[in-house]
This record gives sequence, C-alpha cells and structure tokens, in this order.
Amino acid sequence: MSNLLVTLPLQLFCHLVGTTNCIYENFNSVPGQNSVSVSEPKTLPIGYVAFPDVGMAYKWTDVAAPTWNEARKRCILEGANLASPDSFKKIRYAYSVTNGKVQPYLGIHKTYDGVEWTSDRTGLPLTSLPWAPSAHPQDVEKKFTYLNVEGLREDAGDTTGTFICEIILV
Repeated sequence: MSNLLVTLPLQLFCHLVGTTNCIYENFNSVPGQNSVSVSEPKTLPIGYVAFPDVGMAYKWTDVAAPTWNEARKRCILEGANLASPDSFKKIRYAYSVTNGKVQPYLGIHKTYDGVEWTSDRTGLPLTSLPWAPSAHPQDVEKKFTYLNVEGLREDAGDTTGTFICEIILV
C-alpha cells in the first residue's frame, strides 16, 4: 500500500501534464530505508501507442514491406524491433493498433535449423506462445509469424505485408 502512495504524485503529475507515456518503476519499501527510483518519462516516436501494464509500445506500419526481413530492418531504423507479443494480452494490444484490418508481420521467427521459435528482439527461444487455434507452428516451411485476431499464425515470410514494431517502455 505504501508503494501506491509513493507513486500517487507521479501518476497525478502524468495526468496533469497530459501525456500518456509516463513510466515509473523500481519501488523499494524497506522499513527505515524507503526510496523510490523513478525513470524519466520515455518519449516515443510518432505513431507508437503505449501499453504500460505490459511494458510495451506498438506501432502498426500500413506501408507494406516486400518481405519479413525488410519489415525487421524498417523497425530497426526507428530504434524498435518487430513486435514479439508472447501473451494473449499483448496480442490484443498489438491487434488494437491495426484497427483490425490486416494480418501484419511480427518478430517471432524460427531459428536457422527451423525448429525453435525465437524473438527477433532477444534472439532467445520462446517456448510458450499464444498461437491461434488454426495455427500449425510445427510446419517446417513456415518460419515467420503474423498477427491474427485469435493469436499468432505462421507464414513463409516471402510476401509483401504490413508489420508492427515495438519499443520496450523501460
């Protein structure tokens, strides 16, 4: 409860200033040694929508990239990565920025051996992913993912497509 009281002035400040992108974190409440470490509010590039409860900001780019790899490069140019939503909550948030119109590329792809699904941002294997019920993640020909309203779907990654970039809010 004391952590909530400590952050209340910051929350009020963010609302008064009128920004939706204020981030605060790292609360240390130890008897006799209370301290708060607050990160500076992160300014997001134009077009990104912040979702602080999952620590991400997403941007849908409706200008199609010719391939998955080109989409990845375009996100990097913005200081972002292709989005790698690893939960159904993040899927819903990412889908919300597309206005439900497309099935954009995401940053989850198979490793070079074609077995493990990994995050483009971290390069680490992802063992539990929010697949759509109709997905076939074991298909060896499909090495990339795109966003579907029901979850992740797999794709060959060689077609023109829109994409979603993500920035971590830390």
